[in-house]
Amino acid sequence: MSEKIELYKQHTQKQENFTYYLIALSVAAIGYAAHQTHGRGFAWSMVPLGLAVLFWAGSVILGLRFLKTVIVVIYKNIQQFVVAEGNDELAGSDPIKMDIGNRILKELIDKDVNTANLLYLWQGRLFYGGMILYFIWHLYGMYLVTMEG
Repeated sequence: MSEKIELYKQHTQKQENFTYYLIALSVAAIGYAAHQTHGRGFAWSMVPLGLAVLFWAGSVILGLRFLKTVIVVIYKNIQQFVVAEGNDELAGSDPIKMDIGNRILKELIDKDVNTANLLYLWQGRLFYGGMILYFIWHLYGMYLVTMEG
């Protein structure tokens, strides 16, 4: 059983690290895009870059929401132990109230876990979508330079 718990901990740690990396990379990409366009006026050729920045910003927001949701899930898991031990203020040691409390907490945890999974999935999708849009912008810029010359 302890091996299973250890694997769960490792998985959670790696998932959180990946989220932190995507947040950091997205922020860096936004800064790099701002640096590359400093002093340039608006042109329609900038639309893919603008969309890339929006995607990266969305990735940051979803990553932060994912981390917050994970914290909430951990807290609710702790509350399950409190209820199961009979130390909850509302349920006390009444078996019926304890059962109801644990069932409600399990439903809330399951909902939060599903939310966290969606946030994690879409954080990655928005990050990679921003990369694709950045490359489209860059290639289109190269095309425009070629057509001018």
